[in-house]
Amino acid sequence: MTRPLPVFACVIALVVGAASAHASPPSRWKWKDLKGTPALGPVVFTAQHAGTGYVVAGEDALALWGVTLDSKRPVWTVQPAPPASVGTRARWDARGDTFVAVGGEHDNIPLQTGAQFKDNAWKDLPPLPQGRLIHTTTLLADGAIVVIGGRIADKPGTKGFDAPETASALWLAPGATSWTALPPLPEPRWLHTATALPDGSILVAGGTNEAREQGPDDALGLTPAWRLSADKKAWLPAGSLPTPRYGQDAILTAAGVLITGGEIDGVGSATDAVDLFDPKTSTWKALGRAPYAPSSHATCLLADGRVLVTGGSDVFTDGALPFTLDGAYVIDAARGTFSKVRKMPVGRSGHSVLVGKRGVLVLGGSSLPFKPDPDHYEKPWVPAPPRWLWF
Repeated sequence: MTRPLPVFACVIALVVGAASAHASPPSRWKWKDLKGTPALGPVVFTAQHAGTGYVVAGEDALALWGVTLDSKRPVWTVQPAPPASVGTRARWDARGDTFVAVGGEHDNIPLQTGAQFKDNAWKDLPPLPQGRLIHTTTLLADGAIVVIGGRIADKPGTKGFDAPETASALWLAPGATSWTALPPLPEPRWLHTATALPDGSILVAGGTNEAREQGPDDALGLTPAWRLSADKKAWLPAGSLPTPRYGQDAILTAAGVLITGGEIDGVGSATDAVDLFDPKTSTWKALGRAPYAPSSHATCLLADGRVLVTGGSDVFTDGALPFTLDGAYVIDAARGTFSKVRKMPVGRSGHSVLVGKRGVLVLGGSSLPFKPDPDHYEKPWVPAPPRWLWF
């Protein structure tokens, strides 16, 4: 059986107006302790706009923090807190200083609620027709929101993974008071990615579904990729993902959509395969093998167009014992090359990243070092401290 992503699943950091290309090679970048960070609690989501980062964090009640990224020392400020309508495992997306959270769950019940942060204020979104979780939420350039796939509560009281999977997609136009049904995907899927492309279309890749779970346990990822047309009237074939996977990370670069990590089987084994989608030709290219295989990792787009990958988790195959990774590397998607970064002081998974002029701020996530002993499964995942990766 597949495993749901952590509450603070891997997040795509949106980088706007970051610094110029970094002079020193990645192998010379250094990890440093970060002083003066407030007690954030578990980090749920990060976004950024210009030199300001936004961090949504907390357990029972979420808080929103702002942090300056381009000064010598980060300065933290308390921002308006997210409303109670934002549930656990809500699916987030951001564009500039606007971000949205849709669906998720509360006490294991899928939620219909959502909220948007815009102009320094929160506003509840119109309710979804049904509670939904492990879907995707995509915020488009015109302010529209698209929700795709996942699982939906088909009747009151439906809990978590008892909710049936869905191929349905919904669209919320700017200022609309209700969601509009879009053409459904050709097949249900969840733990997939949905990436907004420059032409207004949306690329859906990876994920899994119950039909795949009935097949071989070592091949749970979906291969066909689809593209929702810019007018939202049809799903167009978008080739085949070279490495089937679910729970992967997708990030838009100048070279196309870069897919890293994710799980491939029923015990949580991660993949080191890196794939690239070209929006101009709607075709895929396998870029090769990364220095290590992660899931629940974090990626961010650097100022020079390369992508930084940090941390993640994997399993020790003989017995499927989980552990967290302390690795980091940089991908040049245009050239198809990989460069190692110094290892992190501690492994972490389910974390988030923000990019400043002087380096990358790594926040949140948990750590569980690998120790092959009978009590490994019972050992607690511990919070990982924040770090700076200095350029």
